[in-house]
Amino acid sequence: MNLPSSQTRKEIAVVVTAFVSLAVTIPAVAGAASTVWANGGLLRTLSGAVAGVAGVTLDFPVVILGGLLAGWFALFLFDGTKRIQAGLVLVVALVALLPTLGNLGRVIGAVQREFLTFGVAVLLGVLSGGVTSRVYGVKVPHQLSIRERLRWIQFPVASRAFFYTVSVLVLLAVVQYVQYATSILDTVVTLLAGAVAVFALSVFMTYEYQKSVVTITAENDRRAEPYVLGGLFDHAETDREGFPIDGNHLLRQAATAKNEDSLPDGFDSPVSFGFLSGDVTERTAKVTSEGFSTRDVNRNRLEERLRERNGAYAQTKQLLRWIRHHLVLIMPAFVRNVLVYQEGTVLNRLDHADTLLLLTRTPGADEEPPAGADLYGLLTELYANDPGTDIVIATSDAREPANEFDEGIDVTIDPFRSEVADRLGIPPEGVGVEYQVVPTNRFDGDDEGFDALIDSL
Repeated sequence: MNLPSSQTRKEIAVVVTAFVSLAVTIPAVAGAASTVWANGGLLRTLSGAVAGVAGVTLDFPVVILGGLLAGWFALFLFDGTKRIQAGLVLVVALVALLPTLGNLGRVIGAVQREFLTFGVAVLLGVLSGGVTSRVYGVKVPHQLSIRERLRWIQFPVASRAFFYTVSVLVLLAVVQYVQYATSILDTVVTLLAGAVAVFALSVFMTYEYQKSVVTITAENDRRAEPYVLGGLFDHAETDREGFPIDGNHLLRQAATAKNEDSLPDGFDSPVSFGFLSGDVTERTAKVTSEGFSTRDVNRNRLEERLRERNGAYAQTKQLLRWIRHHLVLIMPAFVRNVLVYQEGTVLNRLDHADTLLLLTRTPGADEEPPAGADLYGLLTELYANDPGTDIVIATSDAREPANEFDEGIDVTIDPFRSEVADRLGIPPEGVGVEYQVVPTNRFDGDDEGFDALIDSL
């Protein structure tokens, strides 16, 4: 029996945790919202003011907001990469709201009294979210059949409008509930429930893994960059619905090379591409390379950082970066683009990277690693226990060294990965625990190692 991959198991764990978190927190949030509304909270005050100006009942602004949310959520249910997640949110919301049927009944009553208004609001929600639809970047849209369009259509604006509106309503409710709470424990539990509900909902709403992958090659082995990334892009495009973002011609030159001599000697400008990631929560992952080499790393500063890494100040910075990283994930795109660190020295870039991808060729048994690759041991030592940065060492030309190690073996078996790490001066006992080592091979028969590499990223 084939067991799910470790990545799939992690996804399932995250989805189950988010699902249970929503189920547990929704009743507390709904109860807080009901109490705040009954006591004339901010939302009720604003709704009453709007109703007074418009000369309508209080039902009118309530059903307008409810209709917009229903329209946006309907598109979320129809979204090609979000249908399962939308279904999970719908199920958990309905089940979790059963204890608060009285509140739900009041909302349904308002809808019945203003049914036409509700219908118009739903239509506005569908139109506002639908006009900004997009087709996931598999092909140029006009090349897609109607069936493919339905499979890959996305409504990110509708999903985000639903998420941010619900998040604001939840946070308004739990913050205002503080003045009506019966105890300090009641206050803490309700505030915590609101925060957890927002984060849990964000798990189902996120379209992209905003992963910053900083790539470094050994200074005299720049060809490892197009070798590995070209093979990775080809694999992503073939098996993961991948598409180029920046440097399309460079990526395609590297991906379609017939032999190693056809590869460029490194990329002369940044390249990036996206691909569909996740078996449970389908999202777009993005990989970017800016062509850094070990020549760009300040060795003296790196060694100084190693000496400082156990200090309280350094550990506090690590913790703050980890918190910041996870907060940024649920921010709107325009805020996220401001907060994501995109400048500075290479070491500063590494401090703010999600993944450090180190590239070099696979050393033979009696072969010295390429010049500059000795820095990889220092880099893995510095970032191995960093909670915000993953380390992946990908090596090229692995078939011949693998055959020397054990004729015909898979280049990604654990003993060979550990051997490659040892030859690069990296402690082999950390492979698979503190960092990943992924040997790859092209041009000698079938491509090897790229399935494992794309999973590692």
